Amino acid sequence: MKVLLTGASGYVGSVLTRHLVAAGHLVTGLARGAASAARVEANGGTPVRGSLADLDLLRAAASGADAVIHAAIDFADPDLGTTERLALEALLSGLDASRQLVYTSTGLVYPPGGERPAREEDPVDEHTIQPHKIAGERQVLDNGVVPVHVIRAGLVHGHNGPGPVRNFLDTARESGKAVYIGDGANRISAVHVADLADLYVRLLAKRPAERIFNAATAEPVSVRDIAGAVARNTGTAACSITADQARDELEPHNAFALALDSVIDSSRATQVLGWQPTAVSLLADIAEGSYTAD
Repeated sequence: MKVLLTGASGYVGSVLTRHLVAAGHLVTGLARGAASAARVEANGGTPVRGSLADLDLLRAAASGADAVIHAAIDFADPDLGTTERLALEALLSGLDASRQLVYTSTGLVYPPGGERPAREEDPVDEHTIQPHKIAGERQVLDNGVVPVHVIRAGLVHGHNGPGPVRNFLDTARESGKAVYIGDGANRISAVHVADLADLYVRLLAKRPAERIFNAATAEPVSVRDIAGAVARNTGTAACSITADQARDELEPHNAFALALDSVIDSSRATQVLGWQPTAVSLLADIAEGSYTAD
C-alpha cells in the first residue's frame, strides 16, 4: 500500500515510518527541510519536500496514495488551528471513498478525572486545552466521502523521545527534585511509541467499521509513581509540591502535565484489531529503559 505520512520525520512519525515499511508499505513522508528529508530516507521512506501550508502539494501527494496518516503537529505555529484545517481539507480532497485517512488525536479530548476510563463513545471535553484536535476530529469524521479512523493516544513514551517524560527528567536534573502535586494520585494512561505504531499498521490492514480508537496500555500510572521513576533515573528525591508552587516554579507545560488526570480505555483496539501492547511500561522505561541513555 502507498501511504502518505505527515510528520514523518518527527518522534512518532519516524517510528511509524519504520513500522509501515516493515509491514510492506511504501511510505512517502512530508519533510520540511533537508535534515527532515534525510531522517525520512534513513527510516526507509521517500521524502516529499513541503509543509502543511503547501496545500497543492498535499492534495497531489494524497491523490497518489492509498492511505494518508496525519501525524504532523506544530505547537509553535500561532495559527495551528487554521493550518491544520486547511491541510486536512487539501488531504481529503485528494482522496476518495476507496482510500483511507487516519487522524492522530489525543486522549486529552476527554474530560479529566472521570469515574471510569474514557471510552470512544464518551463525549469530548469542549473546554480541552487542545481544541484544535476536537476540531480536526470532527472535520475528518464528518467529511462524508473518505473513510476515516481516529487514534486518541495516551502519553507517548519510548525510544528516549521528546515530550512530557523528557521534560520531567530535565526539570528534575535542573531542580534536584522530582515533583508531583499534592498526593500525586492523579493518573495518566500511556502508550509506548512502538505499540502506537503497531496500532496504525493494524488499522490500515483491517479498515474496521469502528472509527475511533483509544491507544494506551491497560494500567494507568499515578503521577506520584512517575515522579518516583524520575527520581531513580536522575538520582534525585521525589517530593510533593502544591498547585500554587507548580504554577509559580515550573514551566506552564510542566505544571499542566503534573496536573493531568487522563485515563482511557483501549479495549476496543484489543477486541476489534487484536492490538496488544507489548513494549516496556512507562515506569520501567523511565527508571531503567530508554530514558537512562542520557
